[in-house]
Amino acid sequence: MARKFLTGLALGSVAAVAAYKALSEEKRQALREQFQGRFKDLMDYLTEYSLLALDVVDGVVGDYQEAASDKLDNLKDTLKDQASKVGNHFTNDNFDAQTEELRQTLAQAHQAQAAPEEDIVIDQTKEQAKEPEKTAGEPSHEP
Repeated sequence: MARKFLTGLALGSVAAVAAYKALSEEKRQALREQFQGRFKDLMDYLTEYSLLALDVVDGVVGDYQEAASDKLDNLKDTLKDQASKVGNHFTNDNFDAQTEELRQTLAQAHQAQAAPEEDIVIDQTKEQAKEPEKTAGEPSHEP
């Protein structure tokens, strides 16, 4: 298929050159001017299209930069707020009162552990002490 395409391209080129050579000098000059005019129009169109594409790309990039800048500013504000909260916590909170409250809570918990309520204790060693120990040499008296 590629061979047919290349053959057609070569034959078309030869035919175009033969047709060009067959034209008079005036028609050749008119054809050149017409070609140059269309070439300039095409180049103008491509230039305008490229500039339009660059404007669109610049707009999109500008939007992303603006959005990223806004997010960064919001993050900075949030971090400043958190830093001021932490600073206020360490400078304005009454740690002595909080420490005393913790000490009282711990003391109450310690007192509760020191005097526990009556618990049920299961001790099997007392049961075993009541039964006489059997020795290996004694016969058992079980019915």
